[in-house]
Amino acid sequence: MSRMQERHSKIIDVLAKNGHVRTAELAKLLATSRETIRRDLNILAEQGLLIKSHGGAVLPEKDTPAFVPIKVREKTNFLEKQALCAYAAKAVKEFDTIFLDTSTTVLPLQHFIPRNYRLTFISNSIRLIAELAHLQNPNWTVVALGGIVDYEIFSSSRYLAMNNLQHFKPNKAFLSCRGIDSDLTVCDTKLDDVEIKSYVVANCPETYLLADHSKLGAPGMVKVADAAAFHRIVVTEEADPLFLSRLTAHGCQVQIAPPLKR
Repeated sequence: MSRMQERHSKIIDVLAKNGHVRTAELAKLLATSRETIRRDLNILAEQGLLIKSHGGAVLPEKDTPAFVPIKVREKTNFLEKQALCAYAAKAVKEFDTIFLDTSTTVLPLQHFIPRNYRLTFISNSIRLIAELAHLQNPNWTVVALGGIVDYEIFSSSRYLAMNNLQHFKPNKAFLSCRGIDSDLTVCDTKLDDVEIKSYVVANCPETYLLADHSKLGAPGMVKVADAAAFHRIVVTEEADPLFLSRLTAHGCQVQIAPPLKR
């Protein structure tokens, strides 16, 4: 990753957390000039990842203040997500039938799986299905769950997706969430998506929850499952040790993914 890409990733991280950011704050945080930051903001604005404001930038507007566009979420904590997926992919074995959720955290996982493995993927993530279809790997069978298209998270859901999912029996599933809240409940924000995740957690023998440091202690609107319901919870080195201790005491099997070598 170039220095410019690192700056862009950090800008997106700050924006996703606060909803707004000032040029002067970024220049100090990233130890660079305001002019460089202004150029960075121009590039990110052209990509639709932010809206420039007087003296800084804000997230693109939406109906709810908690809304974070998918393009922004993809770049938020990018290196942590890559590390999580690289580590979690080691659990994949040939002939597995794998469910992958709609999260931007899980999206890169397929890049770390050996292409020669004969596998079946099941997902309601339109972004993921499109990437897998583009690969045209003859060893990989891809099952796209139908349903109503959600334009915010690029997924399909509701009755058709749930009905189709019940015809399959994945032996492994990789999921993420909006957060693991203070009472160690895994939560998310989209009711239709939560319905699918909850079903998978309850019916799949091995479920892996991938959570970067920002997920720990973060609240969500809808319960997916108790944290201990997951076979493994995979976190990164940036995770709060005290929160990890609470998860372990709660009966969770926690694994720490090392950072990717650069």
